[in-house]
Amino acid sequence: MLCHCYVNASDDLGAWVADHCGRQAVTLDWYARHMDPDSPAWIFDKEADEFNLDCWRPVEPEQLTDNQGFFLNPNSPLPVPGSHRVFVQRKDLPERYRKIADALHQLREAGEFKLANSASELLVNRS
Repeated sequence: MLCHCYVNASDDLGAWVADHCGRQAVTLDWYARHMDPDSPAWIFDKEADEFNLDCWRPVEPEQLTDNQGFFLNPNSPLPVPGSHRVFVQRKDLPERYRKIADALHQLREAGEFKLANSASELLVNRS
């Protein structure tokens, strides 16, 4: 599961939009280990969003037999690495991860955390 680390939409538009429609970013490796294989997943299409079109492209992740990547759809010409980001519904996450994602979302909505020097370091405001 990936933390949605942004200050505003321009930092990570996909994560920002996901937060506003109840989705959570995960890697394909994480999806394969923790999600039901029938759980829907999407990729974010920034260009579609810029044209006010549906920005969510459904994918059907399928892990290669040699564990060297995934096809996003049956017609995908090339595999992508397991570190590739997809989005799932927060409500579909396994319970313990859903609680973490919901708590982080609530902190973000309340403005109670900020980014530190690196994009991956998350600090909760204690003041």
